[in-house]
Amino acid sequence: MKVNWFHLMPYPYLPDDFKEKYRSVWVDVPSELYDPEKGHVVYNDYLDELEYAEKAGFDGLCVNEHHANAYGLMPSPNLMAAALTRRTSQAALIVLGNSIALYNPPVRVAEEFAMLDVMSGGRFIAGFPVGSSMDTNFAYGESPVALRDKYREAHDLIIQS
Repeated sequence: MKVNWFHLMPYPYLPDDFKEKYRSVWVDVPSELYDPEKGHVVYNDYLDELEYAEKAGFDGLCVNEHHANAYGLMPSPNLMAAALTRRTSQAALIVLGNSIALYNPPVRVAEEFAMLDVMSGGRFIAGFPVGSSMDTNFAYGESPVALRDKYREAHDLIIQS
């Protein structure tokens, strides 16, 4: 059995009255609630946590893609995986997904995944989710009707690359 550490990277500095004043942490969180100085610290803390997970013996370190929310500050899990290639040496680096239907061209994902695999010395594991409707439809405006077809096309292009 393999045990992996998964990190969403939420923003921990929402106001105490957030639940009363705001509808959701998904998609429509006002940007003025985000403090980039605190965000800088948070990103580094989360990378430290992922590094510690490797030291604690986890087999893999998992990151994923979410957009426009306070639930997960990771619109590009590839950037986090790239940082981890230099800061870890044993654990698999698992990108549980780029929402590949959002990429034009999707072959870019294949190129970045290939880079991550080489940079990590073969420790990279790729995932290909369709993506949540909040990310793909609401935040990025993709039509729900066309999303699965775009996903399949992107997946086939990446696999062929």
